[in-house]
Amino acid sequence: MEEFYHFGIECIAQAIMAGVHSNEDLKLLVQLVGLGQKSESDIEIKVDEVIAANMDKAKEYQSGKTRLLGFFVGQVMKLTGGTASPVVVNEMMKKKLEAI
Repeated sequence: MEEFYHFGIECIAQAIMAGVHSNEDLKLLVQLVGLGQKSESDIEIKVDEVIAANMDKAKEYQSGKTRLLGFFVGQVMKLTGGTASPVVVNEMMKKKLEAI
């Protein structure tokens, strides 16, 4: 089941219900239905966009207001229509905010 990690639980559930059992079948179904999660490079672009649009909040984050991480992650999730992995977004956003 590890190879299905990036497809998301909703997608996996729908695929199982449809009788899809191979990784290739699942990839095809995801493309046809549009349920796949964003790639890390797509997520990185959105992370950069959100930081650039909210530099004031990024500076606040750096000065200790770490609760703003949730705001940043939420903005990326909103931009991606929820198709980004929240775990990946969280890790990437934290790393980028700390590197500013």
